[in-house]
Amino acid sequence: MTPLRFTKRDESRMEQEALAHSYYDLPPKPVVSSFHLIPLPFYRTGRRLRFPRFRLAALFSLVAALLLVLYTFLRRYSSPRIPSRFDGLAIVSLASSTSRLESTLPYTLKTLLAQASLPKEVRVYFPENEEYGFSNLDEGGNLDQIFYHPRISVYFVEDRGPAIKFLPLLTEFLSKASAPAHAHLLKQPFIILDDGYLYPPSLIETLLSTHGTSPYFNHRAVLGFQGQRIPSSLHNLDRKHSSRSYTVHGWDIVDPYRVGYLSSCSGYLVFPEYFLPQDILPSIASHPPSLSYAEVAPILNVTSAPRSRLLMDDVWMSAHLSTLHHPRYVIPLPQSSPPVVSLDHPLKVHPSHSTTSCMASSPEERDAALSYFLSAWEAEGEGDWDSTAEWPGSGGGEGIWFVEDQEAEEMLGKSPVWDGWWRRLVVSRMRGMKLLLVSLWWHR
Repeated sequence: MTPLRFTKRDESRMEQEALAHSYYDLPPKPVVSSFHLIPLPFYRTGRRLRFPRFRLAALFSLVAALLLVLYTFLRRYSSPRIPSRFDGLAIVSLASSTSRLESTLPYTLKTLLAQASLPKEVRVYFPENEEYGFSNLDEGGNLDQIFYHPRISVYFVEDRGPAIKFLPLLTEFLSKASAPAHAHLLKQPFIILDDGYLYPPSLIETLLSTHGTSPYFNHRAVLGFQGQRIPSSLHNLDRKHSSRSYTVHGWDIVDPYRVGYLSSCSGYLVFPEYFLPQDILPSIASHPPSLSYAEVAPILNVTSAPRSRLLMDDVWMSAHLSTLHHPRYVIPLPQSSPPVVSLDHPLKVHPSHSTTSCMASSPEERDAALSYFLSAWEAEGEGDWDSTAEWPGSGGGEGIWFVEDQEAEEMLGKSPVWDGWWRRLVVSRMRGMKLLLVSLWWHR
């Protein structure tokens, strides 16, 4: 029998096959990576895995995002501030309590001092019975340094509920403006806000720049960033209507929209002359008033109204503006601006869904406040006094009413012009979280 003969090629091929069989019999060896900081619990097999590359791409994206956020923070707080032509014009007013002195109020004040257009003054009104607690914090050195800022002023006034954010301010300026030498104070811009919120840097500048610049706005319009329409049943609606045109937010719409009453949660712009009858204004009246403007302003007549109506400060304010023929509009925030963020509920972009005021109140009080001013809503809704130009699609005087029947509401065609869902549901929340992170970083 002829013995088998193997050539060198056969021997080489057999050695390779033996090595291959022995390789698969051995336990798998971990991959040796040059990037030793990333553990890769994947083992070499006959197939080539691509999952580790995905992990590297994900890690690279995360690092790039963190570097971008860090760059934004450094640029935000290291770059010099650009002066604005609206600097030092508006007086910002809000009410608070000593329970917020060490919690949310300092954050709110810091966002107001970080505005693109700095306010002339930020006034914080406290009830007079809380002055002792404020003094104790001040003397004990536990008061935040923000309260010593030259633009921050603290006042202690008679407790009239949340309405103290504008009643003392209007009383002071209307009394001073009664003198002919101080008549210019009637045109002093006021921005009414609430504590416990983070406000975008463009809030003051957007309100001042928008007022009077559009052909559809005149000196009578009141502008804000959140408002509600009047329910036809005069009963405050529940949360399920918050996503429709009952509650309108400035970061959800494209065009200005007329509403029944504005909410101080997101701020609104008014002037002292808005609360006086037009026939006694200096531009029309031929002689100085015999009485002080503060004595004839209907909004300051709080003795004839039940105290519960003053608890609904937003309704009280807007109803008197309606009586004096001043339409209210929710205007859109700039596309690059974050929304208003509630510090009580920081994960919610919309600070208020169904309440007519950002302060706590019962449904009965809200309904009573709406019913108390029924004649004002009806006169405006019928368009009896509205002869000014309207923003297209704003609904005119009829737009202040909200029809609870959804089909009827759609048939009227008076809904706001909503922005795209991507901005409303995604971008606004991302920018709101950015505003929250910036405020926390600044406060450290």
